[in-house]
Amino acid sequence: MAQLWELMALATIVVSVIILSYFLWKKLQDRKAGYPRMDERKERIDGKAAWYSMLLTTSVIITISVFYALITALFGYTFDPWIAITLLVVVLVMALSFMGFRVLFNRRGDFE
Repeated sequence: MAQLWELMALATIVVSVIILSYFLWKKLQDRKAGYPRMDERKERIDGKAAWYSMLLTTSVIITISVFYALITALFGYTFDPWIAITLLVVVLVMALSFMGFRVLFNRRGDFE
């Protein structure tokens, strides 16, 4: 089980670095192209993407917590390593869903 924990921790770090690198690269490209730093449309897109990401992550946390409680109550199992893995999954879901919703809303031309 320790190997799975180490693999998940490494995956979280790698995904976080990739996402950070992408946003820094995109910011530099926008600055070179002369785009404004933040306009009203981008603010609304980021806000809506963050909102959907938060809702999705909250749903995942609740689902995993209920599953953990049911398995523990019904079968008496304890999943000590799974608590840490759950937190890593939540971090990944939050980061990836925010990035995905942001890309989706940027591509849609009818965003209000």
